[in-house]
Amino acid sequence: MHTRLAVLIWAALLYTVAVVPFLMAKPPPEVLHSIESWLGPGSVHAKLIMFVWVDAAMNKLAVILGPLLAGGIIAEERARGTLDLLAAKPIRAADYFTVKVAAAAAALTTFYVVVSAGALLTFPWRVTGFDVGDFLALSSVHLFAALFGVAFSAVMAVSFKRRLTAMLVSLAVLGSLVGLSFLGFIDPTYRTASLLNPFFLGILPIGSIGDYHVGDIAFPVLALLGFSLIAVLIGRRIATRALEEG
Repeated sequence: MHTRLAVLIWAALLYTVAVVPFLMAKPPPEVLHSIESWLGPGSVHAKLIMFVWVDAAMNKLAVILGPLLAGGIIAEERARGTLDLLAAKPIRAADYFTVKVAAAAAALTTFYVVVSAGALLTFPWRVTGFDVGDFLALSSVHLFAALFGVAFSAVMAVSFKRRLTAMLVSLAVLGSLVGLSFLGFIDPTYRTASLLNPFFLGILPIGSIGDYHVGDIAFPVLALLGFSLIAVLIGRRIATRALEEG
């Protein structure tokens, strides 16, 4: 958390908290109409606030931080030529991978919680109609989508021999998933297929703002945990093979 990269991330997060409220001020009528069409009538302004926050800020955070934090697992050791040293240690490659993923997930969670706390402290008096309960409900779900980004990036890191390649693939795939995250709302015919998109699950409660229940939070969280667990299990197997091959 004290590296130069971490300082740049903190600066970007502070900038996000400062700028996002300006994007929410005086939305054009056509924007409100679009939100109503996509996310349903009722609590339209509240849905707009959450849409801007998630789409303009937190989705981008997930896409960028996942590859940055987890993109070097095994790849760094391979680049430095220290895979043999890793193999000589008593910890198995699969367990090493899991520990590194957990550390990256903890770092992302720290960044996520801090920037969310900054929003909670400042948005109530800067954003008209900001609702703390809606914000906490959506953020608690979306965090797990961001954590999937870490798990996926870790799998890519052990799947490619070059860290840059792994990071670029992670950015491309995660960016595409984020770009399609609202498709299930915009076009209901794709709603079922969108359930396979972790970032759609991450914003799923936005359609229930003003009338959400426990199931609206529990279902996407459990599904996202499942996606991340599958990714970690796949990564463990690939990490073991990568260490054996050297």
